Amino acid sequence: MVPTPASRKAASSSPLGWLTKSSANWLPPLLGTGGFLLLWQILSMTGLIALPAPASLFTEERTRTPDCPTLLN
Repeated sequence: MVPTPASRKAASSSPLGWLTKSSANWLPPLLGTGGFLLLWQILSMTGLIALPAPASLFTEERTRTPDCPTLLN
């Protein structure tokens, strides 16, 4: 079956078609950011850098509860 222009247009207007078509715009920054965070996490786990790991934002209690009483209201 050969796709007709109407079926191509319908496929490109679907969410999956839009994601596929626009992936050149959002995929490289997403992979770059993920790779940077992964490298940062690995380096901080090995002790090669003094910065806290990005995952510590979610695992440490002091980063999950606000210290300021005005934020609690």
